[in-house]
Amino acid sequence: MNSVAIVYSTLIIAACIAIFAGLYRIFEKAGEKGWKALVPFLNYWVLLEITGKPKWWFVWAFIPIINLVIPFLLLIDIAKSFGHPGLGHQTLAMLFPYIYLPWLGFSRKERYEGPGAELYRNVKKPAWREWADAIVFAIIAATFIRTFFVEAYKIPTASMEKTLLVGDHLFVSKFHYGARFPMTPIAFPLAHHTLPLINVKAFVDWIELPYYRLPGFTHVKSGDIVVFNFPAGDTVVKAQQEMSYENLKRLRGGLDFKEDELIWRPVDKRENYVKRCVAVAGDTLLIKDAEVYLNGVHQPTPEMAQFAYRISTKLPLGNSFFEEYDLLRSDVSGPSRMPGHSGYLYLIHTTVSNIEKIKKLGFVKEVKRISGENREEYKYDLLYPHDHKKYPWNLDNFGPVWIPKKGVSIPLNDDTWLFYKRCITAYEHNRVERKNGKFYINGKESQSYTFRLNYYWMMGDNRHRSLDSRYWGFVPEDHIVGTPWFIWFSTDPDRKGLIESIRWERIMKFVR
Repeated sequence: MNSVAIVYSTLIIAACIAIFAGLYRIFEKAGEKGWKALVPFLNYWVLLEITGKPKWWFVWAFIPIINLVIPFLLLIDIAKSFGHPGLGHQTLAMLFPYIYLPWLGFSRKERYEGPGAELYRNVKKPAWREWADAIVFAIIAATFIRTFFVEAYKIPTASMEKTLLVGDHLFVSKFHYGARFPMTPIAFPLAHHTLPLINVKAFVDWIELPYYRLPGFTHVKSGDIVVFNFPAGDTVVKAQQEMSYENLKRLRGGLDFKEDELIWRPVDKRENYVKRCVAVAGDTLLIKDAEVYLNGVHQPTPEMAQFAYRISTKLPLGNSFFEEYDLLRSDVSGPSRMPGHSGYLYLIHTTVSNIEKIKKLGFVKEVKRISGENREEYKYDLLYPHDHKKYPWNLDNFGPVWIPKKGVSIPLNDDTWLFYKRCITAYEHNRVERKNGKFYINGKESQSYTFRLNYYWMMGDNRHRSLDSRYWGFVPEDHIVGTPWFIWFSTDPDRKGLIESIRWERIMKFVR
């Protein structure tokens, strides 16, 4: 266990001890046996009694999501039961229970006055207080749930078609891989990196905490769909935040941007991406003819993965064709005509099973899968590791690439530096200098480097329309946010009308 984990674990243990010690004394002041505060579920039952809540509330302890909110309500009523119905005390109880509860329990001046619900049932609050109480409670509860349990996320691009569709609204689980503690603790509640409408930064970056993650139920595995912070999103161009700053510079022939055109963001405030993990730390990845191989073993292609095809038809394609074969307008380009070519040409992105059905249609003359080669972008060195002359890879033929693993050392030379320099400098925060063919890490000459983090390789299921690790490289473990849990709502951007646009068949669908 590293020093950061020890510090965080110590703080968590200390907070838990403080909370239970405070409850022990609170129970005694309320006329109950103090030891009951230490027994799970029994302490919840007693709290319902001393705060005046109905006993049937006990069932909330077993209902997901709701059982995360109930403790905040009980904290409010504990404050009321000690004669503190004010907004300030309620806020302190919810934000700092590890301080507030021991204070109530051990202070000689604080006395239990009876169930909060009974004491203040007939007290008429001003309308503004009712609203203020409700808003503060909602913000604190929502922030807690969003940070440590689940967060809502909307699919913005087609990189995961047809597994995840543009317009899908997801709940992302943060407890599967273990919730990550906020690394930028001072931020506007419920905002990510920018405040809407006024378009200003939603966080303060002069306080950053080290990375620490609570234990999870599982770990990131090859094949998992993962939500993560965009690794190359530490510096982004305001006008084009979906592409890495370095690749935009390459497209401009190395010409840099002005300082006021750029934004810098800490790890947990970088844009959220969702892709499929195709390789984990220690794996060697090879993509050959669009098929993925790990450590020399062929990996199955996701069932709903899409590829690019050029099809030639005798007739122009209409809306009925797009609907029957479940093609979004963004999946199709065309029609176009080529000199000396009769008929109509389309570029479509779809699944292998879908293209087999399309091949059999009488008006389809030819179907050709696009190999991912000869793309204009390759001359700009946009693909990782950004040296197309030395590594002439493309989207369908890529690698081999070794994925860095925590505790494993690599020799430092021109090849390893090309592949892993961003891991060593940007992600693991080392100062590196090269002098006379030698490497100096943090001022000390080094012939090798030992990684401090695990890394992952992420790719979109829409293999020819995804800006992923093939463009910007590895995803460090401290960038992992969580995994999509289920789709709670979905709308089709190609359909007009509020009701007509809803994809009813995708609502409450679990993601796999």
